[in-house]
Amino acid sequence: MNLKTCRRLPVATLLALVLPGLMLVLVLAACRGFDNPFDPANNRPPDVPANPNPPDGANRQDTVGVTLTWTCSDPDSAFGDSLLTYDVHFGTADPPPLVEAGHFFPQWPCGNLGIGVTYHWRIIARDSRGDTTAGPVWSFATNPNLKPHVPSGPRPANDASGQPSSLTLAWQGGDPNPGDSVYYDVYLGITTPPPLYATGLVQTQLTVAGLGYNTTYNWQVVARDQDGAETSGPAWRFVTMERPLFSSPAGGERWRIGTLRRLSWSGGTFAQATPHPGPAARKGVAEAGPFVKTTPGRSPLHSLSPDSTVLFHSADSGANWNRLGRAELPGQYDWTVTGPATRNAMIRLRFHVGEAVEEASSARFIAYDLPTPVNVTAPASGEVWEAGSVETIRWTGGTGIIDSTVIHYSRDNGRTWSRQGRATETGRFEWTVPEPASESAYVRVRAHIGDDHASGTSGRFEIRSPIAPVVVLAPLDTTRWRMLSYETVRWEGGPTEPDSVLVYFRPTPGGQWQRQAAVQGNSYLWLVPGPPTTDAQVEIRAWRHGNPTTGTSPEFTIYDTLTPVPPVVTSPAGGERWEVGSEQTITWNGGTDGMDSTVILLSTNDGTTWLRQGVTTQPGRYRWTVPGTVTDEARIGIQAWCTGRRAEGVSNRFRITGPPYPDSVLTTVTVGDRPTALAWNATNSRLYVANRNSGTVSVIDGATNSVIATVPVASAPAALAWDSLHNKVYCVNEGSRSVTVIDGAGNSVVATVPTGAAPRDVCLNPVSGKVYVANYGSGANSVTVIDAAGDSVLATVTTGQRPRALAWNPVNNRVYVACFSSNSVTVIDGETNAVVDSVGVGWSPAAVAVVEDQNHIYVANSGSASNSVTVMDGATNTVIQHVAVGAKPAAVGWNSTGNKVYVANEDAGSVSVIRTTDRQVVAVIGTGSQPCAVRWLGSSNMAYVPCRGSAQLAIINGSSDSRQKLLSVGGEPAAVAADHTGSRVYTADYADGTVTVIGHE
Repeated sequence: MNLKTCRRLPVATLLALVLPGLMLVLVLAACRGFDNPFDPANNRPPDVPANPNPPDGANRQDTVGVTLTWTCSDPDSAFGDSLLTYDVHFGTADPPPLVEAGHFFPQWPCGNLGIGVTYHWRIIARDSRGDTTAGPVWSFATNPNLKPHVPSGPRPANDASGQPSSLTLAWQGGDPNPGDSVYYDVYLGITTPPPLYATGLVQTQLTVAGLGYNTTYNWQVVARDQDGAETSGPAWRFVTMERPLFSSPAGGERWRIGTLRRLSWSGGTFAQATPHPGPAARKGVAEAGPFVKTTPGRSPLHSLSPDSTVLFHSADSGANWNRLGRAELPGQYDWTVTGPATRNAMIRLRFHVGEAVEEASSARFIAYDLPTPVNVTAPASGEVWEAGSVETIRWTGGTGIIDSTVIHYSRDNGRTWSRQGRATETGRFEWTVPEPASESAYVRVRAHIGDDHASGTSGRFEIRSPIAPVVVLAPLDTTRWRMLSYETVRWEGGPTEPDSVLVYFRPTPGGQWQRQAAVQGNSYLWLVPGPPTTDAQVEIRAWRHGNPTTGTSPEFTIYDTLTPVPPVVTSPAGGERWEVGSEQTITWNGGTDGMDSTVILLSTNDGTTWLRQGVTTQPGRYRWTVPGTVTDEARIGIQAWCTGRRAEGVSNRFRITGPPYPDSVLTTVTVGDRPTALAWNATNSRLYVANRNSGTVSVIDGATNSVIATVPVASAPAALAWDSLHNKVYCVNEGSRSVTVIDGAGNSVVATVPTGAAPRDVCLNPVSGKVYVANYGSGANSVTVIDAAGDSVLATVTTGQRPRALAWNPVNNRVYVACFSSNSVTVIDGETNAVVDSVGVGWSPAAVAVVEDQNHIYVANSGSASNSVTVMDGATNTVIQHVAVGAKPAAVGWNSTGNKVYVANEDAGSVSVIRTTDRQVVAVIGTGSQPCAVRWLGSSNMAYVPCRGSAQLAIINGSSDSRQKLLSVGGEPAAVAADHTGSRVYTADYADGTVTVIGHE
């Protein structure tokens, strides 16, 4: 019977069908004869949880990512009891504790687990009517912590040789435990076992630099994980390459462009240019593949095999490099010399070992070419240049100043030539056009390269004399001419061949000019007219082609019977030492003009009595032979006369002496061990001696020649300087990075100032009140600037390498620092402590001196490649000239009276004398062995040179440029000093621990 049938049945019929069934159900319920899912009393509990994962008793489970799973069902699920929840028990205890109740799903994440730990777990299932079923206790164990893998696959391979001094160490590592972090400690050194070099690395490689050449290095890698498990790799080793050194070019050679030359070297490494080796060829090294080496600041090179030697060429001292090619043979490469012509050619080797690169550069050498034809373009034919003007001679061709380009000039149509100078720039020469005038002038440019040269001559041009301004030389503003006396009016300038020259005079400014005469030449003997006046003037008018050139004198005095102006004696000024029999010039200002006379007087007893010496009509000067009375109380008197009227002047006190210079050993004073430096204190008349091995400074009384104090300083005192403004002595302690400051009055230490490493020299700047200390130690490369008032460090100025000597220039308040290892001079501003410039000089500059008259700086280049003195311009910081001297110039001294510089040539046993006006060597004077210092005395014009190798002191006459005497002093005299009067000279005798005192007996 279907649903439609039921719908058509009457209600009574339906009730008859349904009611019996309902009754049956009620009866069965009353009897409770089966389990009713809707009756809790008959609810069945869930099934026992089963199918655990991880399986019961499982081992080596991961410590992360573990999720517990199980299966469970309910027998009453058909009756709507399928919703189960779970109480999760989990932990290391058995039975495990409850960790979560009422969990809805048959899985549960454990989180991070411990290493090598056994865990227990249990699931209790609960149905929706509260009945529960407990599962069994299951267990599993996590992985134990395994040690990291043993480091392997070293790169460079074990026992590899020819490795560069900078390379990357690489290896293979890792850890068997997934997720473990591995750290690496690298041990590296030349000992077995090697010391720890780097720790805590997270990458399997390490770049090391600065390795020694030709050295066996041991290395080992130790791996450890985050839990401290550690594995040591095997001991590996490699050998670095031999230091690469060029034997050709070795430096200074002259190679002609286009010729075939063999570049040769030793050391480094070598391998033929071959394809990149694979794993079989490079055992134990991971395949690296081809690579391109890129150096910061340079373009990438060609792809190179890991082992090759590539050569490069530079024409500008290494600023830019061009690739030559790859060496096919060890230690040599044949090269056709390429341009451009230069004095600064260099070759560079680049060794490729794997991915590492080692470089070595040659010394500079000269690449030259034959000069090309010279074409002089200025002066052009028919051009007119004025004598005295500065013109630019120009040309094309010739040489690029590799050797020299010399300029010659002819004023007689090329019959004779005179050398004008050597060009310092390519194609141009700044020329001061000389007199006399010429209509047939030529310039010739001759370019030299070795024995070859090329010449070019300009077209004919004209030199015309300029019309110089007329300058009246007499009278001047100080002139006093007597009325109706004959005086000479003098002038210079004007046309070379004037048409006429007229002399004019006026007695007052703005007055009418009065013609005096028409004259020839540059002087006129004039009868001085009246009236007396203090405002007279003379004017010269020189005419040429109708154009006048005029010069007017300053205002001067015409007098009748005026009393002379009181004379003021200017020489002697006071304090001089004039030797008996010497010729001296007495000078004064004021007095008479020479119309009458001036009487010269001498007093030998401070003015008590006077002796007439002579009379002169020459204004302001008198040449005098010093008479034979020795005195310390000499004075000069001047009596100026004018028609019975007299004015007088007296000089300051001076000395008349016998022989003027120290020439004999007076005594020897014992001081500390290894005296090495001296300084004189003019305020207290004391000599200070730095005792290098004793760590002390001995103080010698200048009057008694005895040690009055021994002042402890610090390790290895090396240099001294006395500050006259504060009366302090600065002692440079080379062994303790400090300067000890000693009070000049009390001989006590007042301060210790820190410096850089191994301070070697010291100088004073009295203008700015500063002390400069050269820090010579390795890596210091600096000058410490100290405030002389407060003895504190003002600045540390970076210089060139190994600053060794200092000099202060009073002309421009600058300090010059000779930097021994960088072949340069650092220039420091004395006011701001800033580096103004760095000037390249010769090899190994060891001494420096300032020639104030020319504002030039003389630098002794002690290196055997130079053996020269570089002369610098103090105004422009440019090199003027390199002057060749003897072997190993070690010291420089300036003679301000004779305009000379003395250079002590240590290995030559001589002193070179350089004339400062033209920087020419005018004499070479033999001394003792190893001259090491120079001290010039202005009072006697003598230079004193200690000779360390022969225990002697050479005395050089500053006038005759000859050796005056050779005295024996103590062993190894290392320093020389003099007192402020010039009567005593002292040597520090390094080997004997003494000071020799030299004076005049």
